[in-house]
Amino acid sequence: MIDGVDYRERSQLWLHSQIGYVLQNPHLFSGTVRENIRYGRLDASDEEVEAAARSVSADEVVMKLKTATTVMSERAADGYPWERSS
Repeated sequence: MIDGVDYRERSQLWLHSQIGYVLQNPHLFSGTVRENIRYGRLDASDEEVEAAARSVSADEVVMKLKTATTVMSERAADGYPWERSS
């Protein structure tokens, strides 16, 4: 049953259009943490970016970094998505 309807009564096209997936390995773009969060809406204010981070519980991870302007790398050698700077 999907939405109260036997899935066999739905077309295969409908079924395919209703299915999505989320990759287990998130992709991070080169740039700052703030820029990565803002990527979906480039005109978002800093307050909106922070609210977005809180809404997905990313604020705790961001707070562990020095700042939200910490530069990210697409692939960090040590397994962390941010580069350590001295």
